[in-house]
Amino acid sequence: MDEDPDGVLLAHASAEHAANVDTTQFIREFAYRDDGPSYDPDFTAPMIGPVYYADTINPDVAYYSVSGWMDAVYFANAATRWFLSLPVERKHLLSGPWDHGARTNVSPFRTAKLTEFEKMGAYL
Repeated sequence: MDEDPDGVLLAHASAEHAANVDTTQFIREFAYRDDGPSYDPDFTAPMIGPVYYADTINPDVAYYSVSGWMDAVYFANAATRWFLSLPVERKHLLSGPWDHGARTNVSPFRTAKLTEFEKMGAYL
């Protein structure tokens, strides 16, 4: 990021999100799709997805979605359809040759396994 050569803004933004839920760990608490975790059995996996709360989306909210070509079976298609259906003006979809979480470059033309761009800079 040209505006943050020393990484101060990145460090600040990362600190602001330090308390975010670790979704990888959280989703392991769901034994089955229609079961909730033991401490909140009424909270089921479908409640996490945007379909559950789509009617309440404020049109002034900006959305930034990140999806990989190999995120999951057919997920690139689903991410594109979801992005196109968002009822907001300010939205952006970053999709590229990586797996879920943009950890690994899955392109057959890759020169390395790691993604070849600064993800956090793109996120911010």
